Amino acid sequence: MKGLTTFEDPFRPLYEKWSVGVWLASSLLSALVTFVSPYPSFLFYWLSAFFLVMAAVRAWPAMKLWQVQAAMGDSRELPMLTREELMEICAQRPDSLFMGWGFEWTQEQAQITYTLGRYSPEKLVPRREGDMGHKWIHGIGAMTEKPLFVPFDHLGTHTLIVGTTGAGKTRTFDSLIAQTIARGMSVLIIDPKGDKEMCESARMACVELGRPDDFVYFHPAHPEKSVRIDPLKNFNRPTELASRIASLIPSETGSDPFAAFAMMAINKLCESLLFIHEKPSLILLRRLLEGGMYGLMIKVIETHAERVMPGYDANGSELKDGWVHLAKPYVNKGKGSAEENKALALIQFYRDIVMKDHSNPIVEGLMASIEHDSSHFGKMVTSLMPVLTMLTSGAMGELLSPNYDDPDDERPITDFGKITRNGQVAYIGLDSLSDAMVASAVGALFLSDLTAVAGDRYNFGTKDDMGVKVALFVDEAAEVVNPPLIQLLNKGRGSGFSVYLATQTLSDFITRLGSKDMAYKVLGNINNIFFLRANDIGTQEYLADALPQVIVRKVDASQSAKNEVDHPLIFSGTISESLSEEEVPLVAADLMSCIPNLEGFAKMSAGRFVKWRSFILVPKKAA
Repeated sequence: MKGLTTFEDPFRPLYEKWSVGVWLASSLLSALVTFVSPYPSFLFYWLSAFFLVMAAVRAWPAMKLWQVQAAMGDSRELPMLTREELMEICAQRPDSLFMGWGFEWTQEQAQITYTLGRYSPEKLVPRREGDMGHKWIHGIGAMTEKPLFVPFDHLGTHTLIVGTTGAGKTRTFDSLIAQTIARGMSVLIIDPKGDKEMCESARMACVELGRPDDFVYFHPAHPEKSVRIDPLKNFNRPTELASRIASLIPSETGSDPFAAFAMMAINKLCESLLFIHEKPSLILLRRLLEGGMYGLMIKVIETHAERVMPGYDANGSELKDGWVHLAKPYVNKGKGSAEENKALALIQFYRDIVMKDHSNPIVEGLMASIEHDSSHFGKMVTSLMPVLTMLTSGAMGELLSPNYDDPDDERPITDFGKITRNGQVAYIGLDSLSDAMVASAVGALFLSDLTAVAGDRYNFGTKDDMGVKVALFVDEAAEVVNPPLIQLLNKGRGSGFSVYLATQTLSDFITRLGSKDMAYKVLGNINNIFFLRANDIGTQEYLADALPQVIVRKVDASQSAKNEVDHPLIFSGTISESLSEEEVPLVAADLMSCIPNLEGFAKMSAGRFVKWRSFILVPKKAA
């Protein structure tokens, strides 16, 4: 494309080669004539020089076209970098993240792609046997390719990597994780399928930086090697714990009465446990819902009564106007089992004596749960019990509900607040291949806890806390995405969180969240999107629709011939060419399915759009 109304077909034959050949031959002939001509030699030398200049003039555009065509057929091998080589490249731009190599994708590349689409690409650029995708897509701009850096400040607005199976999402994550660890950030990796190479890459990054003890490993399939993580450790209000657990209940609408009732029941239990200074855990909550709340009710009333009506004086003598003395008649009149009897008796005591002057909403809330019709209560929490059972059965119960007082269990106990404060690197494998439902629930629970950590850092974090930036990597994000993650995307930047998500298709978000609007809430909070090969039509169309339209030009040729019936020797014909314009997407949607592994397009903050290729991180130089 040389002007606004001219058109150059980059795939036409190099007609200039004949002209160049003639000018070169003429120059040579002119030089030889000097040996046989009687005329002065300098005349022929000047003429020969003129012919050489004309050959160069005609060769210049031919050379440019040849370079374009040659670059498109250049079959580049996937680059492999060791961590040392990667760090050397990163040292050039310490404030940025190295993504690979790329070039700006503009109207010029769109024009070449459109023109090539009118031909058969396989005829112009034959594909080697065994190659995946079309190499010519990146070859279009290979001559202007340069290292692609993205400022860390821009990555704080979150990043999404989209690509089908085998396109290179996990290997791209490897390089990003290595760089964020080297930068001293706290790195959290949530991997539903449990990729061993990703885990080992993160661990080796810590080892090579002299921080092997900073690596934290969690995996339900290997409980003996896993740390124990308390997902209910970080919260500011009991309602956070209730909503965290209730959000795991399957629900087609946001106003499910069963989910609402379950959340209310959990909230009352959490408030009561905290009221008596007992820490809530998944196992304890399940035990209370299955085995009854009478024991908890006794402790709650006794704790409240002791605070407002002490039962003993400083010498340990029983006070006549204390709650212990006043409650004895109620306890002695009770009937039934010992625990139930005492709980019901204390409830009546609370109503008759304590409630008049010292009412307490926590006590009364738990009383309402106990006095609720037991059969109806059981039905309303039916949807909650399978979730709690999944999270507390077998080895999972010990991993997610650690016993802080068990001296025989030497596995470390940690939480996401501690991990982020200490700048550690945590690999969280969820083993979704073995049990997708449990993996999804655990991942969503962890994300909810992380959101609470981000909120705590934002509201109460000190300068030291905020000094440690946090990078969250979520592979196969559609399996665990939930409203807390959307909140983290929306407000996490103020807490020092950078979120990196990877998914196979954008349709996975729609399926997981239940609506396209909810999926677009995820995408609306992400400023950097790296598209690898995508076969999903919805993903392809999203990229095409998200980019501006550009004008491309094409030449249409036509010809016709005719002769008169009455005068067969009279013949006429016409040949015409026309230049027309058409508006097309900057990247054609169907081009997304033809991208080779570890290559793609990137739409980054501030409207920058590039064609990009990544690399494979290896522990040592390949032989």
